Amino acid sequence: MVTFLHRPAFWALAMGFACLALVHGATLQHLLPILDDRGISPAMAILAASCIGPMQVAGRIAMMVTERHVSTHATAVAAFAAMAAAIALLLAASGAPALLAGFVILFGAAYGVTSIIRPLVARAILGPDNFGAKSGALALPYLGGAALSPYLGALIWGMGGYTAMLLTLLGMAALGAVLYMLANRAA
Repeated sequence: MVTFLHRPAFWALAMGFACLALVHGATLQHLLPILDDRGISPAMAILAASCIGPMQVAGRIAMMVTERHVSTHATAVAAFAAMAAAIALLLAASGAPALLAGFVILFGAAYGVTSIIRPLVARAILGPDNFGAKSGALALPYLGGAALSPYLGALIWGMGGYTAMLLTLLGMAALGAVLYMLANRAA
């Protein structure tokens, strides 16, 4: 019944999405101080933070509109790439409203799509048998990454500031994408 726990594809998928949860959680929980560190005014920071939720909805709508023409795999790759691109834009956003807007759009859309795509990808890579057990097992590392993300972000910030934290998160997003690709290839 739990033989899927012995498959490398399971662990690559679990760790790939855990990386994405860590990137999302650390960025979101530290967003206002990050934007302050980048010289973004408090009013603009609040506006940017408040637009992330609507961008999640926009990402989900875009996914629904394109689902007949874009595979689940391509959508997952796009979500990982968009999250990495969003962090890169945030790194460069100092005093550049267009870069901040790009961050908000990509970050929100990537996470909105991720919340829908995770079970679809899990089924495609791990198969439909015992789907509840597989989903539950996949949720543990994902939720662990989300739960640890504010603290880990603070540790990195304490050692090197928000630039170091964002660079680390960019690396985590890239690692997550690689792990997802490995899981997909192993399937």
